[in-house]
Amino acid sequence: MYRTGLLLLSHISSKSAVAQIINEACRQVREHIYVHFAPGLQLNPTKFRILNETNNLLNVVRHVYQITNLQGSVDIRCLLDEQIPSRPRQFRHVCEVILTDSEAANSKDYCNEWFGQSVHAAAPVVQLRAANPSSDSDIESSVVVRRVAANCLGGTFDQFHNGHRLLLAEAAFISNEKLVVGVSDEKLLERKILRELIQPLAERMAIVQEFLADTKPQVQSEIVPISDPFGPSIVYPWLDAITVSQETAEGANSINKKRVEKNMKELYIHTIELIPSGGDEPAKISSTDIRKQLLGSLLRAPTVSNDQSDVEDDVPPF
Repeated sequence: MYRTGLLLLSHISSKSAVAQIINEACRQVREHIYVHFAPGLQLNPTKFRILNETNNLLNVVRHVYQITNLQGSVDIRCLLDEQIPSRPRQFRHVCEVILTDSEAANSKDYCNEWFGQSVHAAAPVVQLRAANPSSDSDIESSVVVRRVAANCLGGTFDQFHNGHRLLLAEAAFISNEKLVVGVSDEKLLERKILRELIQPLAERMAIVQEFLADTKPQVQSEIVPISDPFGPSIVYPWLDAITVSQETAEGANSINKKRVEKNMKELYIHTIELIPSGGDEPAKISSTDIRKQLLGSLLRAPTVSNDQSDVEDDVPPF
């Protein structure tokens, strides 16, 4: 089993095919998988592949994070390239294996050209196949997403999971120039469940920075600690949008009210759907639940509080 791998995913129209390939990739790699969407790779293996308008990148990314939520602790990083890079992409972790669903004979040459030292020189190429993918589960490609120059979001980002990855990926996707991410400091975490198990602020900020640098390095990211629910969203007048989850959308309205009071333009609110936990109950994936698993079995049920601030996974919305 390999520690880190690069997956060249060329067949991206079928949900079932993508699910089968991702599942197989997670059996081959135990820690990190970089997913490069490469439609038509077998047609022209020398040209850097990017998704076009008929193959909506964001919809494919959403599907990948939804289906990989059941794959344990494998860290999936979907590359958000929309333009041909001027130089080979650089990853934080060197890939030990090249995984592909394409029959292109020179996948290794393609990786050498576009990923350079991010892929180990001796990395083998392993071909993955989807067996009898369903034809009635195509990934939609008609969603139109508003793009902005400067976007922002906030959260705790403890026990980094697929909900965080999707939140950051969507925020980076709609950002053309800059993304500001606020990470909750100790003051905002006083009422969090099992706050003693929350990772240190510096560690959480570093994880966010690394993820964004790996997935969309073209966008300038600014990672800042925040000690109140508003953070830089009411400080930077040049911001255009804020990305929130469904459960924190109301907080974005409060931010816009504050901005209007300060004679700043209102932010476009980009809302993403929650990722289910994958258990028997239709609950969202939660850092709190992960901390409970780290702790072990609960000796008694947690006290229910009327204050919702102690049960939210991330401080809304910043």
